[in-house]
Amino acid sequence: MGLGLKNLEVWNQACVAKLVWAIAMKKDLFWVRWIHGRYLKTQQWWDFKAPSDACWYLKKLCRVKDFYKWGSTPNNRWKWHHHSHGEFTVSIGYLWSLNAQKRARWARYIWSKACIPRQAIIWWLAIKKKLLVKQRLSKYMQIDTKCKLCNEADEDHNYVFITCRFPVIVWRGICNWMGMRSPQRDLELWLYSAMKKKQLGAKKDIKCTAIAATVYNVWYERNKVEFYKAQGNAQEVIKRIMEQVRQRILFLEFKTHRYTQLIEQTM
Repeated sequence: MGLGLKNLEVWNQACVAKLVWAIAMKKDLFWVRWIHGRYLKTQQWWDFKAPSDACWYLKKLCRVKDFYKWGSTPNNRWKWHHHSHGEFTVSIGYLWSLNAQKRARWARYIWSKACIPRQAIIWWLAIKKKLLVKQRLSKYMQIDTKCKLCNEADEDHNYVFITCRFPVIVWRGICNWMGMRSPQRDLELWLYSAMKKKQLGAKKDIKCTAIAATVYNVWYERNKVEFYKAQGNAQEVIKRIMEQVRQRILFLEFKTHRYTQLIEQTM
């Protein structure tokens, strides 16, 4: 979870399951009355088996019914026990069929429209700890695992984005500018605390933009040092992040007209 893309095959199955529940609840619809009168008669819908000469869409409904009935309560099979009122909805049925509990809490911040897409992707990979840091690569090959930004410790996700001297300086500059505390240990836990306070939606959007830009530029600078033997300059990175955030605010203001006050604060 977290990428924000739907499995369309499973989503389509959940949409068909909505029709299954319409039959179970005996909705006042012509086609529901027809199925009850033509096929079910005195039979229970949840135990009904489609006859061999039934139309293809009834057979499809029965296949979906047999799958989704396991998400209903044993004693009252017309009640969907994953909903507080026992009602079936396509979105809840979809998540249940994926065996997913909840959408990742951080997803709404990473996939905010305020974030620059390429930066959001790197932020997502950093939160998921899926970037190719050296400690991860060392499981598959023999490499020097020292962080090239400081040459002081082994490079893992927390170190390259939080603990290393280079990101510490960058985060301090950006967080002071945004009015946030710098991350100390875990990027995900820090994100929740940074967004916890009540504030305008536009302000949260810009914080998301700044965090995404910081994560992206730290990783970008790390790759420059690693592969091109460049010298990392934290102050230059801070200036670049600020400029990217300002440009993003101007773009969002042009599109939505929600960020006038923030333009004055960040310019």
